[in-house]
Amino acid sequence: MRDSLQRILIRRIWPRGDLDLLLGAAFLPDAQALSSWQAWKRQRDIEDVSWEEHKLLARIAGRLARIDPDCPYRPRLEGLSKAHWTQSQLMLRSGADALDSLIGKGIPVMLLKGGALHAAGLTRGPRITSDLDILVRRADFPRAMECLYAAGWTTKYSLEFMRISWRFSHGANLRRRPHGDIDVHHQPVHGAMMADEVLDALWARARPADFHGRPVMIPSLEDMLVFAAEHAVHAYADKEPAASWVFDLALLAGCREVDGQKVAAIARPLGAGPDVVATLSYLAGLDGNPRAAEIAATVRSSAGGAQAWLRYLLRSMRRPHGKLLRRLARRVSAAYGFEYVSEVVPRLRPALRPLRAAHEIPLAGTNGEAHLRHDLDIPLSASTSKRLVLEMAFEPAARSLYQFDVSAEGMPVGRLFARVGAANPITKNICVAIPTRGAVPRQLSIQSLARTSLALNATVTEVEKTRPVPFRIVRLSWD
Repeated sequence: MRDSLQRILIRRIWPRGDLDLLLGAAFLPDAQALSSWQAWKRQRDIEDVSWEEHKLLARIAGRLARIDPDCPYRPRLEGLSKAHWTQSQLMLRSGADALDSLIGKGIPVMLLKGGALHAAGLTRGPRITSDLDILVRRADFPRAMECLYAAGWTTKYSLEFMRISWRFSHGANLRRRPHGDIDVHHQPVHGAMMADEVLDALWARARPADFHGRPVMIPSLEDMLVFAAEHAVHAYADKEPAASWVFDLALLAGCREVDGQKVAAIARPLGAGPDVVATLSYLAGLDGNPRAAEIAATVRSSAGGAQAWLRYLLRSMRRPHGKLLRRLARRVSAAYGFEYVSEVVPRLRPALRPLRAAHEIPLAGTNGEAHLRHDLDIPLSASTSKRLVLEMAFEPAARSLYQFDVSAEGMPVGRLFARVGAANPITKNICVAIPTRGAVPRQLSIQSLARTSLALNATVTEVEKTRPVPFRIVRLSWD
């Protein structure tokens, strides 16, 4: 009974349908690969494929010359593969600039995912890489954010917030036009906050490597395999069905140096044993990979009991219900570790009526001009306040919700949320009471935020709907 339930759970994340056919075209012997490819062509229109299928098609484009040389799709797919490869190289070049910034400041970096495979010399053929994943030590994360912001990398949030964002999440996505897209992590997997000793062991197992002339660290092969399996489960639950992970796991499972016992030991504290078993079991069934089956069997024997498999079931549940259940589970779990943004950076709401404090603070240098960020120096005379009142104004863009990060002396004290009705006034004035946490701070920063993070190739319309809005400081007062 137990084995039957595990087999059902293992199959949850396996690629199905069209994705399974494309993987067959990539991994099976020529005759079977051709059969899978022809079945895919009968079911799908190349003009209407998903991003995941795009990534798989780029991988098999080179094989079509052998299994289906007369395929009319060949020239297009080969061109698509080259275009994706070129885009990946441009992204990696920009990512290498980020490495230069971090390494130049003495921050050790470890590459993850595709960057680690590349630095380890394991990549074969065109691999579409949409971003570069970088791991830094948790203690270095605030300094890494400062360094990258200074080099022109940005998120939708203020630097003050990003310096403490490690308390809420495993990492952050930063972008720099035209091609820069990086994920900076302080831990390599999603879910609960990893214990410091587990991270220390990961760094101790890592080995030095070269990435486009830069000295970096890369995880051990066993670590890479566990992380790839965990990310496969996360991608299945979080996005459209995923399948490109099969190529990475095939490379790693094919390395003779990979020790199944070490894989099991690394997966155990992460609760990732079922992830490894599920992903390698698919690979073993796809092409009869004996190493994948051997490692899966070793990990399965120590993957944990019913609790580990229940956690795997929860993590592999698709949106929207899976996301809601995971959120509820985090709320009731003492082991989650991460804090919640709203408990550290409270939401600030505009007052329903104008607020006026007794003493107005002269604002030198603002001149009533609109900017995306205002840094205000507060005189010593405002030192024993009960409240700090900010009045600001902006011209609404093509949306209803606007957000502003408010920081005092380099630390976030709140995030202001303001809504503008459908009437879209020419100018929106808002007043808000800012928490001072004791004495009035000597310095206050307010930064307008984008509605959401956009892809580097976002359209003008998308940018207009989400861009941060310049705003004016009308009055700052205290009592």
